[in-house]
Amino acid sequence: MFSLLHAQQFYLGGDRGVEMVRALADKFNPLDAGAVQSIMATVQNLTLLDTEDLSTYKDKLENYNLQLAWVGQGMSDSHLVYLAQLQLKKSRYKPWSSGSGPRL
Repeated sequence: MFSLLHAQQFYLGGDRGVEMVRALADKFNPLDAGAVQSIMATVQNLTLLDTEDLSTYKDKLENYNLQLAWVGQGMSDSHLVYLAQLQLKKSRYKPWSSGSGPRL
């Protein structure tokens, strides 16, 4: 990555944080087709545990989508919302039906 002095100066220069992170990710963590498929499957099966906060699920979902976006496979915001809604229906946040709420 830094075989040329010009490349080193470019990446280590000011305001190059994002470019540096992308260069490091490309060099040390390349995503091949199998890795992309694995991440997509993980996103589809991501669950919100009863012990987790909703923000934890959101952070995981966004993190996986960011990894996919780096290789041009990111999901749209509307699809991420759809996945989150499906998961919320299966979690402790699902709407209570009559009679299934807490008893006082």
